[in-house]
Amino acid sequence: MTFYQELQLSSTGSKQLIRNTTDPKEKRRHILIYNFKVYLVMAFCVAVVSMYSKLTGSSNSVVGVTVLLAVLVLRQADFGIRTTHGLLSIAGIFGILMAGPRLANIVPPLAAFAVNAVCILLLMILGCHNVIMYNHSTFVLGYLLLLGYDVTGKEYTFRVIGLLVGMVICMIVFYKNQRNRAYRRTFLDLFREFDLKSARSRWYVKLTLIVSSAMLFMNLLGLPRAMWAGIA
Repeated sequence: MTFYQELQLSSTGSKQLIRNTTDPKEKRRHILIYNFKVYLVMAFCVAVVSMYSKLTGSSNSVVGVTVLLAVLVLRQADFGIRTTHGLLSIAGIFGILMAGPRLANIVPPLAAFAVNAVCILLLMILGCHNVIMYNHSTFVLGYLLLLGYDVTGKEYTFRVIGLLVGMVICMIVFYKNQRNRAYRRTFLDLFREFDLKSARSRWYVKLTLIVSSAMLFMNLLGLPRAMWAGIA
């Protein structure tokens, strides 16, 4: 396996390779490559967030974090549907990230609860049909971060532009890495297969209500940064 091929392995794949290697020299080589990859990813993360902060303002650094997490996930993950239809899911997810947090921050607590519940449930349906990929943890986290670090006016315009650019990047990365996967399910199947009799759909609803309710209680108590309750 070449140096570049090892860099393309997931964290689990690299650890398994190290564990299965018996030759001490080869094992040290794999460990060094794995450590280099970790530092490389860290440098990339810092660079992306710094670039977003510089181009869209320091108050929008959270946009860089959200886009970065999405890119790292979509390099490996899929939505359990046709790849081209997965692009629709990405568009829907980023549309929610653009509008949902802003709307939830301008309405009263009970209305915000409804907005959060609808948005989080849609994020679950659009992004986590293939539950084993754990996509929900990334997209819901991004939603909560944007909710907690809200902006208005010109800064919000820059936030939308930043998310649009991030959406295009995610689409390119996703299509490049997932285009050869074969799936029968389509975008509409994400909604057709929503059924409260299934464990997956009940899990969607439970997570949605728990996270939204936690933030509602924080808002009713007048406590700041309700999104931390949702993250917790």
